[in-house]
Amino acid sequence: MSLEHNMQIAQSAIDHVASLDIISANKIGHRIRAAGGIDNVIGSDQGVRMQEAGPAGDGLGPVRHFPPGFHFDTATQGQVRIQAGRCVYSRFGNCQELAMVAAIHMIDAQGAPIHLMRFNAAGYDHVWTTIGVDDDNWAPNDMRSWGHDAVWVDPWQTDTGIAFSIRDFIAGRVRNLNAIYMCNSVERVQAGNVLGNNIS
Repeated sequence: MSLEHNMQIAQSAIDHVASLDIISANKIGHRIRAAGGIDNVIGSDQGVRMQEAGPAGDGLGPVRHFPPGFHFDTATQGQVRIQAGRCVYSRFGNCQELAMVAAIHMIDAQGAPIHLMRFNAAGYDHVWTTIGVDDDNWAPNDMRSWGHDAVWVDPWQTDTGIAFSIRDFIAGRVRNLNAIYMCNSVERVQAGNVLGNNIS
């Protein structure tokens, strides 16, 4: 599969998740919307909650791997489809649930390989999915080994989600997780290094 093909499937997954109008409890705008608007949260901590940074995280790592031609044929792997279905049905989910919904969409679109990935840092953790990682040569905690066709697919970030090539992230042509968390480089993500306090 080419990078262009993977980007098309990734964007299709982002658009699909955005169309479901799923509310995330850990997104400021969603909490304000769920409260009925900004006037209902003025003077409360509903919109923004600050937390002290906890112990250092362990950086980047895999959650699940769905190889080319993957089919949900075991109970454990089927749980991902079940959790994604619950998220869609309830219209509620945070980063992990949204990533699962995107992963299912990409698997059903014949995109492969698909990985659910996690990032664990001091005071902050995050789950997203990838498409097109080079399964033969990848080291999960080294994005430079993921291959030229790998795409980061993140339906939780921004109001509508984001997809970008890992190659562009490595080259600094895209910035990631940096608006709040300042994880704007491969090294920061791989090391689990976040600057400052985090909004939970």
